Amino acid sequence: RIYTANNNADADPVKYRIEGRGIMAGANIKTRHSDKCLVLDSYSNVYRISLARNCASDDSNQLFYINELGEVRVKSLAGYCMDPRYGLSAHYQANYMVPCNSDIYGQDSHEAKWHQFTYDSSTEQFESVFYPGYCVEYSQKSGWLSLDTCNNKNDQKFYTDGSFESGSGGGWALIEEGNLPWISKFDRNPLGVGIESTYESGDTDKYYTEAKFYDNTTPYHEYKISFLEMRDPDSLSLQFAEIELPGLLVNPGEV
Repeated sequence: RIYTANNNADADPVKYRIEGRGIMAGANIKTRHSDKCLVLDSYSNVYRISLARNCASDDSNQLFYINELGEVRVKSLAGYCMDPRYGLSAHYQANYMVPCNSDIYGQDSHEAKWHQFTYDSSTEQFESVFYPGYCVEYSQKSGWLSLDTCNNKNDQKFYTDGSFESGSGGGWALIEEGNLPWISKFDRNPLGVGIESTYESGDTDKYYTEAKFYDNTTPYHEYKISFLEMRDPDSLSLQFAEIELPGLLVNPGEV
């Protein structure tokens, strides 16, 4: 459901594609030096990784997975990856989770490599793809994860309990693609006006276009929307006032 912007009708999207990606169970990641589990926590809208007091196989904040790109993600926070660049600064550490660059810039982009690791179960180490020779390390002094030169210390050894590798359940699955229902280029929404909509219907006092796909009965963990063409095929920008994704939350208890 897309509400038109107040101007620049040439930048209205007219073709769309929506895809979904599932997820496997995920795994507890334990530090070899303590046998404690990594857990996602948040502070002032910053997402960090620390050690849980108690390991729990049913806590989505403790269930991590590494996907086919080598990104370390957590089940409770879709679209976020561990970013190793923070481990090279005294002010930030690699325990921060940030929006995944592969979703922002594309899987083949240079930026996507910033969030990629290789995990070797024989050495129990996470090595950065962007910084070869640097591995994730748990600092017993600070309680943070960071990057340091790969070595054989227990601080760099992590083992998993559960379904860890290929946790994304494969690539993106096509749900639907096509043309958005036509809307006049003169149908513009004013600036600074709130939108009142429901699951069943958009705001009838505003201009919007909507595509429905009732045939999809598969729940996904992540969704991706691509706009394949604008009203003016030569437009260099994409513009809309608001986008809504009405849907059913299958597991409302999960984040």
